[in-house]
Amino acid sequence: MIPPMFAQPFIENALEHGISGLKVKGEITIEFLDAEDKVKLTIRDNGKVLEINSQNDDNSPSLATKITKERIDRITKLGGQAELVLETLYNDDKQAMGTLVTLLLPVKKIN
Repeated sequence: MIPPMFAQPFIENALEHGISGLKVKGEITIEFLDAEDKVKLTIRDNGKVLEINSQNDDNSPSLATKITKERIDRITKLGGQAELVLETLYNDDKQAMGTLVTLLLPVKKIN
């Protein structure tokens, strides 16, 4: 089981802020992979680059990032291990060309 609402805000951001309004074909790739005792979720887009330390107009972190980091902190305090990594993607010419969001989440087995 994946904790609810971990993927949705980043998929929404990829749609609304990443590929929306592109002049080329926008692509979003979502993968869920088994990584031993964790699930590795990646969301990759070829759209506008996410500012890794993105700030809203009021100079606060993006809501999706803030809420996800708070939830990861809670998982860690309960003894689990979770991680959020935001990366800018570059082409061969070192031009920014998209965003990669990686979430590592502990696995909760269902019998």
